[in-house]
Amino acid sequence: MVTRYDVRLLHKKEVAEHTLEFTLEKPQGFEYRAGQFGDIVLPASTGLDESHNKHGFSFASAPFEDTLRMATLMRPSKFKQAAAQVPDGTVVGLLALWAASRCTRTPTSPRCSSPAASASLPCAASSRRPRTSRRATTSR
Repeated sequence: MVTRYDVRLLHKKEVAEHTLEFTLEKPQGFEYRAGQFGDIVLPASTGLDESHNKHGFSFASAPFEDTLRMATLMRPSKFKQAAAQVPDGTVVGLLALWAASRCTRTPTSPRCSSPAASASLPCAASSRRPRTSRRATTSR
């Protein structure tokens, strides 16, 4: 079930070249597991309409931390450019929790499934080429 929380953007900082980390206050009682993610919803003051004011991010913070951190490569999208300009202390929306995918690999069906999705997707590992033997062969 997805819940909307109103949380403060505590601060933003550049953590790598063209990569911005957003630190949000963690709502009281908010719990999540590694691999889950949520959407940041920017306020109307950014001027973005509803089709551009929301973006999903994985949580970069550990579940036991007191704040929520999300990081992203700052590509030239309307959302990311607006998010970079939102002042610290601004209340933003947080839609959470979205579930992480689970991979089930078997010799006959290497598939990933998401509890929120009705279809399964190929796992990244299933698209790799099969290993070939690298033994040197000698001719007699």
